[in-house]
Amino acid sequence: MSDLVKLSKKEKMEQLNKQLKDLETEADEPQEPKEKEIDSPMDMQGKTREDPKDLKLEKPKRPRSQAQIKQFEKVYQRKMEEAGKRKVKRAEGEKEAKELLEKQLIEKAIKLKKKQISRMKVIEDLSDDEEPVKEVKMKHQLNRPAPIVIKKVDPYEAFKLKYKII
Repeated sequence: MSDLVKLSKKEKMEQLNKQLKDLETEADEPQEPKEKEIDSPMDMQGKTREDPKDLKLEKPKRPRSQAQIKQFEKVYQRKMEEAGKRKVKRAEGEKEAKELLEKQLIEKAIKLKKKQISRMKVIEDLSDDEEPVKEVKMKHQLNRPAPIVIKKVDPYEAFKLKYKII
C-alpha cells in the first residue's frame, strides 16, 4: 500500500518538474509546438522510460540544532589541534633528520680532510731529494706487502765503497 502511495507521489513530482522545466524554457525561448506526452511505458522510439523506482526524491535537509552546531565546532577545533600537533611533530622530525645529516656530513668532511693531509705529506716527502724515502702506511694499504724501493746507485761509487778505495 505504501509503495503505491510513493509511486503516485513520484509521478506527481515528475509531472510538476516537467511543467516547471517547460515554463522555464517558454520564458527563455519563443514558443514552439509541443510534442504529445505518452503515458505508456514505451515512448515513440520504442525505448522504455525510466522506472519510477530509479528516480530519487530529494528531501530538504533539516537544519542543525544548536547542540549539533556546538558539537561540530568542538570536533572541528579538536581536529585542528591534532593537525597542529602532527605538523609540529613532523617539523621536529625533519629538524632532527637535518641535524643528523649535517653531523654525518661534517664527520665525512673531517675524514676526507685527514686523508688529504696524509696524502699531501706523502707527496711532500717524495718531492724532497735530500731525505731518504719514508714509507707512510695508509689505512687501505695495511693489508698489502710493502713496496720494494729501488735506489739508483752509481756502480763506480758502490765499488769504491765496497773495497775502500779513496
